[in-house]
Amino acid sequence: MANWRTHPTVLAGESKGNKKTSFVEIEGNLPGRMLFASDFSEANFYRYESKYGPDEAMTPHQVSVAAESFAAGLFAQSGYDVLVQYGANLPNYDLVVVGVEKMEAVSVKGSKDGGWALAISKKKKGMGITYHAAIDEWLRCQRPGVIFCFVQFLNVGVGEIPRSYLASAPEVAAHLKTQCFGRGHLALMEDFRVVRPKGRYTDRIPSEWKFTHQRFATLTGA
Repeated sequence: MANWRTHPTVLAGESKGNKKTSFVEIEGNLPGRMLFASDFSEANFYRYESKYGPDEAMTPHQVSVAAESFAAGLFAQSGYDVLVQYGANLPNYDLVVVGVEKMEAVSVKGSKDGGWALAISKKKKGMGITYHAAIDEWLRCQRPGVIFCFVQFLNVGVGEIPRSYLASAPEVAAHLKTQCFGRGHLALMEDFRVVRPKGRYTDRIPSEWKFTHQRFATLTGA
């Protein structure tokens, strides 16, 4: 299993590290830092040491490639034809899944740190924007009818199966608002207790979102 240990709170924008340790940032899955802060002037960083070592840990690009490839495989295994974008990626979806009566746009979100940063960019410090308002703005920006496929590689070894979930944009927004005792949280957390064992939040991704053929059929009305 991968090891997570609390790292001292540092000002956002700083980074610390050495040859034996790699850091993961939840916002945008960029290498460097992992953001879980209510106040965007400071952030709690968590140090993640891969059981494969820093040289073998996936880069953000590799996480994205692996997630999209795995998602395409799941849909194909479920009996759907899958269209993959060629050339410049469109920002609102990654795959097109061909159903019985129509085609569905699917946005694939990969992660290896236990969460998916979704609405963080919508909450600007000093603007008086609430968490719920930021989530509403995120929802407004999503493609109508898009289905999200979340793929999680945390504690998943090479050759093992990552965990995957399906949800509509309105479902995601509604769940984001319930996190942190209803205050709202701008990142979708698979399981707060895994990432922050001693934290006070216990939010988990809904179990009914687990990727199944029936779940996709329910979302698409098939």
